[in-house]
Amino acid sequence: MNSTFALPWDHKEWNIVDGGLLPALVGIMRFCWIWPWMLLLQGFLAPSLSAPLMYPWMVIVLPIVSFTFARWSMPTLAERRDFRRTNQIRQQIATFGFAAILFLLWLRFLRPEFWLVDLRWLIAAGYDLIYWDAVPIEVPGTLLFLLLGVFLWLRGALDGHGQYRHDEIWRAFLSGGAALALFAWIVPPVPAIEQSGAAAAPFMSAGGQLSNSVWLILLFAASGLAGMGVANLGKSGGWRRRARVARLRPNRGWMAGIGLTIFVMLGLALLMALIIQPEDAAILWKALGLIWQGVSTVLIWIITIVSYPIFLLVEYLIRLLRSLFGDRSQETERAEIGEIPTQEPFPEPPERVVEAMPEPFRWVALLVVAAGVFIIFMLVLRQLKSRPEEESDEVRESILTASLLQSQLADLWARLRSRFGPPPEEPDPYLSLEGESDTRRLIRLIYQRLLEAAQIHNAPRLQSETPSRFGGRLAGQPGFDGGLVQTITDAYGEARYGNDPPSEQTAAAAEKAWREMVSDLTPDQPHQES
Repeated sequence: MNSTFALPWDHKEWNIVDGGLLPALVGIMRFCWIWPWMLLLQGFLAPSLSAPLMYPWMVIVLPIVSFTFARWSMPTLAERRDFRRTNQIRQQIATFGFAAILFLLWLRFLRPEFWLVDLRWLIAAGYDLIYWDAVPIEVPGTLLFLLLGVFLWLRGALDGHGQYRHDEIWRAFLSGGAALALFAWIVPPVPAIEQSGAAAAPFMSAGGQLSNSVWLILLFAASGLAGMGVANLGKSGGWRRRARVARLRPNRGWMAGIGLTIFVMLGLALLMALIIQPEDAAILWKALGLIWQGVSTVLIWIITIVSYPIFLLVEYLIRLLRSLFGDRSQETERAEIGEIPTQEPFPEPPERVVEAMPEPFRWVALLVVAAGVFIIFMLVLRQLKSRPEEESDEVRESILTASLLQSQLADLWARLRSRFGPPPEEPDPYLSLEGESDTRRLIRLIYQRLLEAAQIHNAPRLQSETPSRFGGRLAGQPGFDGGLVQTITDAYGEARYGNDPPSEQTAAAAEKAWREMVSDLTPDQPHQES
């Protein structure tokens, strides 16, 4: 039985761009917005931690390792579409993920006290999870670490079942930018005057780790732009493969161009930040606030004018219903009940001492929660199933969907490039020969030249014709010998539709038939055998 694992860098579908460069860029981009939010939540939920909850390299490396492990388990598209294989991989990814997260937990919190081989560190971590500080209420750092680790591992594993393309990186860039913008709106960038840094920003429990937030924004923009640029290599022709088994070929000019573009865009952003002073930004913000206040006032008046008649009608209906059903019942209830006597205050209940939960129950609860998290882990990883796309005759979309807006912007950009940019290259009418065996490549090349010769002699192959029917019709044309055409057609059928590559004798017979046919054709045939 063959091994179910294959190293990704030894597989024909793996390449350094999709398997190494893009995951690293996306990991750095996500780190830039996860890091400030992690410190913010850590300051509110676990203020006693003096160091960051996770080291920066952990936030970057953990999803990359998860991505690589998912690719290592299912390196090919066929394996990612095998449902039975996918069920096994989900279990392996979940198990290895918990082991990796626990290893990082030991490395972060328990390494000074226990060796890795000393399993007492698991018991110590369990005590941290089952005993919380009651006053003040504080979440254990180990729990926050585990939650963040599970999120990062799942994110990398879900990314690993496919490929990083422009759309995925663009969505990650937009979500990360929105998270950074929301953080900048919630947290003031500069502490208030006459207040210490801790008083103005109490979440700064990690020793001022947010003082370099500008560099985080620059790193986020640089990694995001680089990721989208590298993902566009297939469209721009810089590094993309044309066949599934071909290797990527670097283009230094293209890489220099994209690097210069990123540098210029970041430089322009810094220049605008230096030109626009905080006072100017405050004036602009105030002007936008006045505009929004005017727009909101107009909207409130419109809503009031529209809703006023509706409320009048509702009030009339309520009064009508009360006159029909409410008055008599209220009179009878008042006559029967009379005046409500004054109630005496209830005595205060005695304070009861709340007994603490026994320790065995705490461990059982911890095991139940861990099992539940593992089950949720498995359920989330069900998205690793990659089903083939189904074609639909009708697609119903709303004018407010983001996908439709992106497609419209892409069409607009394509029209602008076609109008003002260089003319598009004509598509190759034949399938690529890269990745084929030597005999198949030779026979398919001979058949492509036969199709070109038939096109020149006004006998092109129709779209609905099979190779055998086309060969029979072509044999009746002048200059095309029936036996030679039949030899080439039979060899092409074996090369195109056969399970095994054709033999060298079949390829040699097809090549000999083509040479004899070239000598019989007219001299204006442009494709001569070199």
